[in-house]
Amino acid sequence: MSRYVRFYNIPGEDRGNSQRERERERERERERERERERERERERERERERERERERERERERERERERERERGERRERERERDASTNNRTQTNTYARIHTKTQIANTLIQLQYYI
Repeated sequence: MSRYVRFYNIPGEDRGNSQRERERERERERERERERERERERERERERERERERERERERERERERERERERGERRERERERDASTNNRTQTNTYARIHTKTQIANTLIQLQYYI
């Protein structure tokens, strides 16, 4: 008998290697899928962060608008007070003039009785 034994490829014999290779390929595919999923999650997180930033910007804009509205209201109130005080002075002056004329007329009427 020969010292060297020939190994023939028995059908399905090399399945072990290709089975391990397919298993490694499936594992690499699962790893790539997990990486893609992590990337999608990071993208969603960045989108959520951008949305939060837009919301904060809208809130700051609303706050600025409320501040401008409050200042406008205060300005209107000051103008109303100023107009009212001016109007009151005008009314007071008018009343004083009318009152003075009435007093003069009454005084003249009373003087007629003395003459």
